[in-house]
Amino acid sequence: MLTTIEKMLALILNKDSATAKDLRNELGVSQVLIHRYLKRLLEEEKIRKIGTPPRVIYRPNEKKSKIVSGNSKIVNDNWLEIFPNGEFMFGVEGFSAWCQKRNFNEQEKIMEYERLYFEKENLKKDGLIDATSKITGTFSHNYLDKIWYVDFYSWEMFGKTTLGKLILYAKQNSDEVLMKRIARTIEAPLLSLIAREKFDMIGLIPHSISRKKDFLESTINFLDISPTPKKIFTKIYEQHVVAQKTLKSKEERESNAEETLYLKDVDIPRRILLIDDACGSGATLNIAAKKIKHKFPQAKIYALTFVGSMNGFDVINQV
Repeated sequence: MLTTIEKMLALILNKDSATAKDLRNELGVSQVLIHRYLKRLLEEEKIRKIGTPPRVIYRPNEKKSKIVSGNSKIVNDNWLEIFPNGEFMFGVEGFSAWCQKRNFNEQEKIMEYERLYFEKENLKKDGLIDATSKITGTFSHNYLDKIWYVDFYSWEMFGKTTLGKLILYAKQNSDEVLMKRIARTIEAPLLSLIAREKFDMIGLIPHSISRKKDFLESTINFLDISPTPKKIFTKIYEQHVVAQKTLKSKEERESNAEETLYLKDVDIPRRILLIDDACGSGATLNIAAKKIKHKFPQAKIYALTFVGSMNGFDVINQV
């Protein structure tokens, strides 16, 4: 005869999903007992929880095969898989699920991922990618003295990097938990850069469209940065808001930034660092630097983005 907890698990398996109320109605036991057993099943990884109170459902925990490799620490430390239901799975388990979905040989892909990882890491100095050549090769006139990325937005074959995925979902959902994780990821290279370059001012680039929560400002606020980052630009539209990410050509993106980005009435010192979340085309940052240079020609203007592309003019639609 099945125990109550075994009956509960059987119900979740048979129904594919159930709420605590469903289980209580089916089994006729107290709410306290239901939640006690649910906690145990979660700890034993026999089920998984989706949602937050009051809308929580419990589903069978489909076991995903782990990669057995003595050389998978890089994958384990750097991979994030996000499932259609919003579940996050870090490390080798997520990588395994990604391989299974595409019928890839896991061991071969581990070696390919590690090779690419070291190739990308070798491009970094002090934890940052110098992307100045991307801007100089894209625009006829470059107004930035230098630009760095913390990471690439995506890799060939493997798609968006973990940082790229975190930014995408944090912005979409105004998720402060993800923003805090992103802040911790960028903290060391950003603080090292600020200490080394001794900037007089740090300016934040505004979003091209209005958001419920300012992703960039909220993320940076988790860090103790000096000088204190400021919003030195404002976005102004004539009538209808046009998101920068919807524009497909370099000229359109430059025009959008030129006509909607306005420098506030601030004094720009000798050395300023502009921070943005992503650099696809680089148009916004280059136009922002242009507006500063025209008013303060002696200013040295640097830029840092969390993620970026090195593929010349590139359109990062999702971020």
